[in-house]
Amino acid sequence: ASDGKAALVRTAAPHAGIVERGARPHPVSPEGIEAITDWALRNVEFAVVSGPVQRGVGGRRGFNKANRQRMAEDLAQAIAWKLRHHGQERRVGPTAEGDNHAIEIDENRLQLGDLRVERRRGRCLPCRFGFHDLHRAMSVGDGQTLRVMSVDLPDYLERFPITDGMVGHVEVDSGVSLRIVERGSTDPDPMLPPVVLIHGLASNARMWDGVASALVSQRVRSISVDLRGHGRSSRPDDGYDFATVGRDVCRVLDALGLERAVMVGQSWGGNVVVDMAHRYADRVVGSVAVDGGMIELHRTFPEWDDCAHALRPPALAGTRAGRIEAAIRSMHAEWPESGIIGTLSNFEVLDDGTIRPWLPLEHHMTILRHLWEHRPSDLYPEIERPVLFVPADSGDVAWTKNKDRAVEEALRLLARGRVHWFRPAHHDVHAQHPVPVAEVLVSNLRNGFLS
Repeated sequence: ASDGKAALVRTAAPHAGIVERGARPHPVSPEGIEAITDWALRNVEFAVVSGPVQRGVGGRRGFNKANRQRMAEDLAQAIAWKLRHHGQERRVGPTAEGDNHAIEIDENRLQLGDLRVERRRGRCLPCRFGFHDLHRAMSVGDGQTLRVMSVDLPDYLERFPITDGMVGHVEVDSGVSLRIVERGSTDPDPMLPPVVLIHGLASNARMWDGVASALVSQRVRSISVDLRGHGRSSRPDDGYDFATVGRDVCRVLDALGLERAVMVGQSWGGNVVVDMAHRYADRVVGSVAVDGGMIELHRTFPEWDDCAHALRPPALAGTRAGRIEAAIRSMHAEWPESGIIGTLSNFEVLDDGTIRPWLPLEHHMTILRHLWEHRPSDLYPEIERPVLFVPADSGDVAWTKNKDRAVEEALRLLARGRVHWFRPAHHDVHAQHPVPVAEVLVSNLRNGFLS
């Protein structure tokens, strides 16, 4: 701001909302981003400790130029997302009577319409979010200034902002909406079908970030979905059976105007996409089951009670967010950052700095029961769509041998089946090796198998 008191930021181009067809112009000019960044560097203090350690510190630890610059840039990008989030054209320019579309910047305050960011003097809040949040020692609110630690974060201010895709929600049932992340829709290869990416049990759409980004480079359009009960989608009391979950995905296709797509699912999601190839065949070009699709828990656990006891998820709720992040980064030190972010996104961070899984325990056990009852081998002979299995060899000899037998049975019974093993690999191979997994998908799209 040349006068030291106020600055106005103009849009680079009109924007029609967060889910948009065609080009995606940045709603804030480079000069505007620079002005906001400069304000943040002068007025907002950030406590950040980088690396796989707990980020719950106050005081002056982590106050260095690089961290402050990064956080300031995140603040500027968050303001840009605020503009993009509105479903109306945002005219950001000179302030006029009744005009709340201007960004005003002065010594202690940044205001964009109903978004207010204030300087906090003499206090540094402990950091409980990841590297990409703007929530560091300031207040953000709609219509009033709210304490950051109690704000319900909307999508454009989520823990790890999505910068390479379009985020939206699709209503699939009364009171039930699914969060989707769409990538590659601006310039897809017209010869290749779109790809729907479906996560596993208690997981979320962000686990596919690395694969989806790699698909964009090959001009493949993808839609990652938070299934009901997971991630930032609705959490209804029912609808966790295979028929309803598959129907939800079909309604996402309807909302996007897509007749069919390649369905890619991991673990439980692998069984979902195999089930869809049977139940909703007219919506499925082909199915790809990543370390799943052949899961039949009843073979290992003839009794449900034994399965429920053995596979009940660990009680992680109440664990400090920093401790969870440190553990994940330590266990998966070789994973790309997209895989780490995807795994951390399985958890909601509460106001007290602890976490809990997005998927409630009762819904987890309901889905597990449906998975225990699922018999994909009974479906194989009736599936006409191509099915590609992408199993992972974790190094557990007995478990891998069981997968080998299950895949061999599937290939024998399916009309069109194929397998591509990853050896050695984690169960979350899509998070561990996103680029190679994307290459397998693209190869089978281009060679005609998934067509």
